[in-house]
Amino acid sequence: MNMPEYYLTDAEFEILSQQAKQIFQALPFKDQKFQIVELGAGDGLKTTAMLKGFLKAGAQFTYEPVDISSEALRNLEKRMKSEIPDLDIQVGEGDYFEMLEEFSKGDVPMLVLFLGSNIGNYTKSDAMSY
Repeated sequence: MNMPEYYLTDAEFEILSQQAKQIFQALPFKDQKFQIVELGAGDGLKTTAMLKGFLKAGAQFTYEPVDISSEALRNLEKRMKSEIPDLDIQVGEGDYFEMLEEFSKGDVPMLVLFLGSNIGNYTKSDAMSY
C-alpha cells in the first residue's frame, strides 16, 4: 500500500482531507450525535484528516474503527488519542460484519467507511452479497 504504484491510499487521503467539511455537511444526521464505523481501519491514517475536519465543523460522533488485528487497533487508538485528544474512540476487534451488527444495535445514526481495497479480500459473490 505504500508503493507509488498503489494510488488508492493517496487518492482516498486526498479526498478525505480536502472534502471533510463537504462530506460532513452532506450527512442527513449532521445535527445529532452519530457513529463513524470504519471497517478494516488498519492504521487509520487516511481517516485522521477527515475526523479532524468533522470535529472542527462541530460534529459530535464516536469513531469506531474495526479490524481483525488487536495490535493494529492498539496502535491506532494510541495514535488517535495522541493526535486528536478530544476524539471519542471505541475500537472493535473482529469480523467486519459481526462488528457492524454489534455497533448497529443502538439508535444512533451510523456513517460506515469501507475504504481502499478491503473489498478485494472477498470473493465476488461474497462481496456482492454484503
